[in-house]
Parts: sequence; structure tokens; C-alpha cells
Amino acid sequence: VGMIIHLQVWTTFQKFWPLLKPGGLYFIEDMLVGRYPQYQLSESPLCSKGLVVTDQLQRLIELMTTYTPGENRDEPIGEVKFISCQLDACVLGKK
Repeated sequence: VGMIIHLQVWTTFQKFWPLLKPGGLYFIEDMLVGRYPQYQLSESPLCSKGLVVTDQLQRLIELMTTYTPGENRDEPIGEVKFISCQLDACVLGKK
């Protein structure tokens, strides 16, 4: 049984991303169900209730591809070199 509650997916990313070596790849899948209410019922110290992983990734993509004067893009982007997505899955590359 896979882990498709988005709180678990995003918490796992937050905990394991710092451990990923430079040049490494981090894959996130099962994002198709992100807006289904039954997968948004939980919350944790790292994730608010109703969190949708694709919203988090879209925020990073927006910061990586546009510039708003006065906005600090470096902190949220951090070590993310790229994000590439396809149907139901994304991969993040680490700088």
C-alpha cells in the first residue's frame, strides 16, 4: 500500500530532501489525488490541514521562473535545481 496522504508525502520530502546528495533526484508520485478531500484530513507540525503537494511545487516553480522585485527567491528555492513533472508525478533535482 502506497502513501498518498499528501501530509505524509510532503513531510517525507521535507525530512529526506536535506539528506539527498548534491546532484541527486527526488521523485514524488501519486499526486493525482491531491485535491480529494479524504486525502487532506490530517495535519502535522510540518504540514497544515488541506495541504496539496502540487500547490507547494507550483510555488517553487513560480519562484524559479519569475521575479518579483523585493522578493527573496533563494530561501524557498534553496537547493532545488529543477522540477520536472509528468502525469501524476514530479522529480526534483538537487543542486
